[in-house]
Amino acid sequence: MSELNIHTSAGDFAFSSNNPPMEKHIYELVDSLAETYWRYVARHEAFAQLWKQYQRPQPQYNVLDVGCGTGGLLSYLMRRAPVNAVGVDLFAGTLPYCQRRGIRSVGVADATALPFGAGTFDFIVTQDVVEHVANDRAALQEIARVCAPGGLVLVLVPAFQFLWSARDVELHHYRRYTVPQLADLIQQSGLVVSHRTYMDAWLLPLLWAAVLTAPRSADGTAQLASDAAPGQNGWLNQVLLAVSRIESGIANRFGLPFGVSAVVLAHKPLAQDPHK
Repeated sequence: MSELNIHTSAGDFAFSSNNPPMEKHIYELVDSLAETYWRYVARHEAFAQLWKQYQRPQPQYNVLDVGCGTGGLLSYLMRRAPVNAVGVDLFAGTLPYCQRRGIRSVGVADATALPFGAGTFDFIVTQDVVEHVANDRAALQEIARVCAPGGLVLVLVPAFQFLWSARDVELHHYRRYTVPQLADLIQQSGLVVSHRTYMDAWLLPLLWAAVLTAPRSADGTAQLASDAAPGQNGWLNQVLLAVSRIESGIANRFGLPFGVSAVVLAHKPLAQDPHK
């Protein structure tokens, strides 16, 4: 596919929002940790490896990050592959961070109404986005629409409704998922599942214990003070990154039976795809 002729900036797309899906300080924190925090580094490495395992070789790839945030993942992929990177987010305040990372094609857009033609992108990533969308089915159908035949879609969402807490409310989540639930929704959008797994398995017992023992609000919601993901810097950060790299290798090859995130990689069938 030839290079995309898309050079956008915050506000260039038709959709805008004065009600961001996450608070501004959360985006600032994500931006400050994108290159160092074990959880983000491990995710970026795992996503890039999954893409490499299943991609169809091409001289250049059109890549879309739906809910790109501050652009950490796109920046990571741009440094490692011939990528035409495009990012969209519901919150325009995130886009200057992307531009500072050298991602020129960014704009504000709703995941259920993407401003692109059908079959535009070879690889689409959406992490921690679908749970923010009231009509998750519509969002996944729209992502499938703009994926090119033979292209890949990678979706990550928070796992297991029994882990629901005030943290989910603060982040404006509608729900959490199991891997089978997510895979079924993706297949209903017309994509074929290539790989599915959970991530951060070692975090699940910690987060579950925190939810079980946390004080309750009037409606019974666990009042967690954090997301139970420790080690943002220092030696603990390096230890957790090493653990996560080992775990990601297992997840990408075999799949993990549980974790705090659900991940599905799917492809859009070619005309001759026997699985269609």
